[in-house]
Amino acid sequence: MQQQVGLYRQCVLRPVRAMTRPKHQDDATAAVLRRTRMMLLLLLLMFSLSSFPSVTAECPGGCTCYDEAVECYDQKLNRIPDNILPATKTLILINNEISDIESLAYLRELQFLNLDNNKIRDIESLANLTQLAILYLYRNNIMDIKSLAHLTKLETLDLSYNEIMDIESLAHLTELETLDLSNNNISELKHGAFANLSKLQSLFLYTNKIENIETGVFNNLTSLESLSLHDNSIHNLDSEIFKGLTRLEKLTLSNNNITEVKNRVFSNLPKLQILDLQNNKISGIERESFTYLTKLETLILSNNNISEVQNGAFANFSKLQSLDLSYNFIMDIESLSHLTELETLNLSNNNISEVKNGAFTNLWKLQALFLSGNKIDNIETGAFNNLTSLRALFLDYNNIHKIDLDMFKGLKKLNRLFLDHNMIRNIPPGTFDSLASLSVLQLDNNPLTCDCNILLFVNVLKKNYPQRDVLGDNDPSCHFPVEMSKKPLKEITENDFNCTSPEIIMAPENKTVSVGEQLQLSCKAVGDPEPFITWAKDDIELELGQRVQVFQNNTLIISKVERTDGGQYKCVASNYLGRKSFEAMVNVNGMQVRLCRQCALRPVRAMTVPMHQDAATAIFRRTMVLLLLLLMFFFSLSSFPSVTAECPGKCKCKVEFAFEIINVYCSHQELDRIPDRIPPAIKLLDLSYNEIRDIESLAHLTKLESLDLSHNEIRDIESLAHLTGLQSLDLSYNEIRDIESLAHLTELQLLYLRYNEIRDIESLAHLTEIQLLMLSNNNISEVKNGAFANLSKLQTLLLNGNKIENIETGVFNNLTSLESLFLHENNIHKLDLEMFKGLTKLNRLFLDHNMIRNIPPGTFDSLTSLSLLQLDHNPLTCDCNILFFFNILKKSYPQRDVLGNYDPSCHFPVEMREKSLKEITENDFNCTSPDVIVVPENKAVSVGEQLQLSCKAVGDPEPFITWTKDDIDLELGQRVQVFQNNTLIISKVERMDGGKYKCVASNSLGQNSFEAMINVIGLAENG
Repeated sequence: MQQQVGLYRQCVLRPVRAMTRPKHQDDATAAVLRRTRMMLLLLLLMFSLSSFPSVTAECPGGCTCYDEAVECYDQKLNRIPDNILPATKTLILINNEISDIESLAYLRELQFLNLDNNKIRDIESLANLTQLAILYLYRNNIMDIKSLAHLTKLETLDLSYNEIMDIESLAHLTELETLDLSNNNISELKHGAFANLSKLQSLFLYTNKIENIETGVFNNLTSLESLSLHDNSIHNLDSEIFKGLTRLEKLTLSNNNITEVKNRVFSNLPKLQILDLQNNKISGIERESFTYLTKLETLILSNNNISEVQNGAFANFSKLQSLDLSYNFIMDIESLSHLTELETLNLSNNNISEVKNGAFTNLWKLQALFLSGNKIDNIETGAFNNLTSLRALFLDYNNIHKIDLDMFKGLKKLNRLFLDHNMIRNIPPGTFDSLASLSVLQLDNNPLTCDCNILLFVNVLKKNYPQRDVLGDNDPSCHFPVEMSKKPLKEITENDFNCTSPEIIMAPENKTVSVGEQLQLSCKAVGDPEPFITWAKDDIELELGQRVQVFQNNTLIISKVERTDGGQYKCVASNYLGRKSFEAMVNVNGMQVRLCRQCALRPVRAMTVPMHQDAATAIFRRTMVLLLLLLMFFFSLSSFPSVTAECPGKCKCKVEFAFEIINVYCSHQELDRIPDRIPPAIKLLDLSYNEIRDIESLAHLTKLESLDLSHNEIRDIESLAHLTGLQSLDLSYNEIRDIESLAHLTELQLLYLRYNEIRDIESLAHLTEIQLLMLSNNNISEVKNGAFANLSKLQTLLLNGNKIENIETGVFNNLTSLESLFLHENNIHKLDLEMFKGLTKLNRLFLDHNMIRNIPPGTFDSLTSLSLLQLDHNPLTCDCNILFFFNILKKSYPQRDVLGNYDPSCHFPVEMREKSLKEITENDFNCTSPDVIVVPENKAVSVGEQLQLSCKAVGDPEPFITWTKDDIDLELGQRVQVFQNNTLIISKVERMDGGKYKCVASNSLGQNSFEAMINVIGLAENG
């Protein structure tokens, strides 16, 4: 609709001021004056009409005009409209098809021009518009911008999404404050490109092809506050590259090819607050990489190759509030303790295996700590003690086996704690007692042992948090004992166990030892919960160390006994039902000759026999000493068989009591083969992030329980078939296609196969103990029935990022323990009505980023535990079916928003595009119950003939048609078929085919049916 206001409707003729007659004039004079006035008015009117022909100018068709402005949005214009007044100061021609703009040259008063999203190539005519202050040319086909050099009054210039390569002509735009050159073809920034732009505040150069930046190119940008260089091909940052940017507050360099951050490269940026270096190839952070960034508040270094952060690298970050180091290869985190202002720290998806005491010593203001997706198997007591402001702690997807009683002590503000997807078996009573603010505790997907300890834990949770369900919808369940497997923790009661206080069944005994000898005291207790045993000496708890140790069987061993070790020793066995203790007296006397137990036999010093003793006595004594030494020598060989075992070169080893190597860590060592001399009895082997191709030599490691071969170059995995004791196997990021050999690994609980070239997954059906299966980012195009036939213990299944188009009905039916199913980022077009039938424990289902258009009513009805359903980024057709689906969701899950924050939206029809599913109502559609418009007719057919019955119905949602015979659903087969048009055809009719046939049309609003009688008579004539 056209609007004409302002300049386009202003009348030039203005009211003439009334003329006042002097009092001394008579009436005749007054009459003359009145006539004269009328003539003057007439003359003025004629003059206005002849002198101002543009007063009648019309607003151009399809445009809106007001106060020296013309707007023509989305009009499919292929040229500049006519009739635009030369005095126009604002012209907006967004989203048209204009290619020629020569006619703009006469609009010399223009100050604001927006030509976004057109087809413009040549902009020479803009050189005359010297009054322009704001110019938008986003999404055109512009290559040459030399003509813009004349527009010296420009303050804002947007040239993004064009084909520009050369930008030197912009150096003359001295008033420029904002310049957007993103998404062009710029490959180089030459010295002088921004020479005179001293007023520039924001410069956007992201998503170009920039490889080289000449030193000094930014020197004169003394007012620049924001510089965006992300998504380019920058390799090198010269140490003087940012010189002169003394006011820069934000710098983004993400998604480049930067391999190192040189010392002092950012030293010229004293006001920098935000630095983004994510998605590069940075391998290390040196001590002076970020020197002088004292105002920095946010640093993002995620998705790099960082394996080490040198001590002191972050020492000057006195104001840093957010640090993201996720998706790197960091093993040690001790260098972060100086960041006293830090509020968010993301260390997820690194190679951290241990969290030591003191790692977070001074991080008093930290509110969120992300440690997910690492290899953490040990957290020292007190590691989190100083995090008094912590509100969210993410420890999920690690290898944590044990939770210390004081692990979370002092975290009074913690309200979200994620411990899911670990290897936790036991939870000591009181572990979470100090977490007064806890609202979410995620413990699912752990092999929990349900016993009296767990019972106490659940009861304490209910007592401490009576107003809220901290375990939430992802309710953890028992894994052991077998008879309680899969039982939710919320359902266990006192009747499930026989809880008893401690009873000491092996008590320590009184002993007398000599100085230098070894003291060993044993203590064993039974009870449920299993008693916790401590040792005291003279009623003071023993201090353990290198000489005084308590082993896993609770045996106390003191080596090289000293005189002060004598006294009263007490073994104390405790559980929450009580405690028992037993005492033993230890006397230390005399001196012991120190013999070498770990050495070869040494020469025996000659013994002098007193003259009064006979030769027989001397020989006897020599013989006894020799026998004693020989016994000690053989004892050393038998007692310490693995003492000579060496850790393979470049690897790190974890040694257990008696010097037995149980874990070998060889990640990030650039190995091209399996190391030699790996002890055959090891339980854990980490060979991730190497260049290994051949793994045949692993076949002898039959005691292995955990094997990590991720990030190598492996294709053939047949040799793994011998490792039948494996419980955890990571083969992610390799080149594997064939996985048939994995069918033998029936003890597997965790299997990671992400980022390979796998197509066929049928051999996985034998892995009956599997709980976590990651198959994301492979070449799987079809999931056939039976692929997961025996995986009744599977809890998490990842199939995202494949090429899946077809999922056969019933493929998931046996996954009765499944809690999380990831199917996003595939090519799924259709959801079968019974695709998810039987998944009663499923609480998270990801179907986003597919090609799903329609959702049959009832598709998710059986998912009674569903808490999150991700459907965004699908080309959904919004109709009565979708409305019904959404209403069912609201009715089935009234207490929770299962669609979450990623709200899906309509894609079809066009008039509803981008409308949120949560916003659609009955008013958007005309929903009707079924109406049968083509009805089946009564028929008589002969035996052997073909019977055809038609049925067609209309309605919204589109009716679903079924056929019955004598009120029983027809069984379809080779002879009885229903085709896409819902026509029923029975070939080679038999006598039993006679009867009442009914066509039933149904949708969410109701059903309609029609009947037809079929008589079968006679026999078909031959030939």
